[in-house]
Amino acid sequence: MKLNLPNLRFAFILIVTLLSIRLWSFHGIPDSIYDGLEFLVLVCVLFTFLTNFRKLEYRNIQFKTNVYLLILLPLLSAFGALIFHDQGLHHSLLILRTNFFWLLYFVLHIFNIPVKDIIKMMLIVGFIWVVLTIVQQFTYPLYLFFTRSEEEGKSILRAGVYRFMLYRHHYGLFLVLFFYSRYLKTKAAKHLVLVLVGLIGFYYFGTRQFAVAAIACLVIASVMQRGSAKFYSILLVTVLLGALYYFQDILFSGYIEMTSSQLESEDEIRMLAASFYLFEYWPHWFATIIGNGMNHSFSTYGMEISKIEESMRFFRSDIGLIGAFSKFGILYVINLLWINFKGLKGKYYTAETGYLRLFFLNTIMLLFISEYFSHPSAIPFFCFILYLVDKSYQSKKFIALLYARIMGNDLGVDEQDALNKNTKNTTLPAKVLVTEN
Repeated sequence: MKLNLPNLRFAFILIVTLLSIRLWSFHGIPDSIYDGLEFLVLVCVLFTFLTNFRKLEYRNIQFKTNVYLLILLPLLSAFGALIFHDQGLHHSLLILRTNFFWLLYFVLHIFNIPVKDIIKMMLIVGFIWVVLTIVQQFTYPLYLFFTRSEEEGKSILRAGVYRFMLYRHHYGLFLVLFFYSRYLKTKAAKHLVLVLVGLIGFYYFGTRQFAVAAIACLVIASVMQRGSAKFYSILLVTVLLGALYYFQDILFSGYIEMTSSQLESEDEIRMLAASFYLFEYWPHWFATIIGNGMNHSFSTYGMEISKIEESMRFFRSDIGLIGAFSKFGILYVINLLWINFKGLKGKYYTAETGYLRLFFLNTIMLLFISEYFSHPSAIPFFCFILYLVDKSYQSKKFIALLYARIMGNDLGVDEQDALNKNTKNTTLPAKVLVTEN
């Protein structure tokens, strides 16, 4: 790779990505090193944004307002933590610092990173996540990539699977949905193999709701097909589901037994936690607007939340959107719903990029169980998805305007200007344009 400006820009994006997931939760590097590098990267992201934000006026950005709100609303909640829980602003700003990773969305537009490079990077990160998740099942008790370990005094074995929970399963989902989309178009066996490998990764990830949501997205993608492709894709999914049902005693007996035993324990606790944070944990009605804030472990507020988690087992991270409501308020919840339902709109996608809608659908399915829009390891992933949607919409508009010119239709001044800008900024592969024409 030549040392030029585009390559340096992409290298920076890659560094941000790997640091955000802490090298797939690699524990060979001290947290202090990760924290220091993370701070330097955030400073670079902020500097790039502040010195180049005027360039954003010439970019086709569909989620600008949403991303600004994702940054500003948690900062607003810091005043909720100060007023209602006596947590200093310095503690809130320290715990919220990684929220500025959302500026990466704008940096991607400033750098105008080629779509093919972003996709390739996400696939490689996802593939490595899958490999590490699977391989460590067989190297146990030797494992180096994890967010959960037996050093915490709890068993990581659950339903016959070691739950290392390494970062970041979202890239594994991208691997599955991207190659399933490619398989539906090409019928290439290698794409189907990668889909199956990705699903195996989710099986060994050990969290059933993420595996179920991934399979549900494959079913929906199959139903959305047209013509003969719809028949073959539904047939494939039917065979897959049939195989899972036939081998359920081997694959899922532990999960089935575990699920039954949890009906009156773990799942009940989740429901009680949702009720507690939704109806009871409000020191003032205004906290429902700006939120209680993100708790820092060293503050009295953080100690209070830790006590609730230890004594009652009520974790805000386990109740998705309700947990986000408790921390950041109703405006943040409205913004999350706005982003995801906006992402479902078909107007943004071409025939090649329709698979991107499935990520928003997947998020909606899991919103009341998990919410990752404020998690530093997942924020860059969502930045990439939003950026790819923007580029898809840009390509679609470019194709429509180009087609109008070819057909001899007169273009207005604004349309001609848009065509010129899109011609300059379009970075989608040529085959996408050919396919659409």
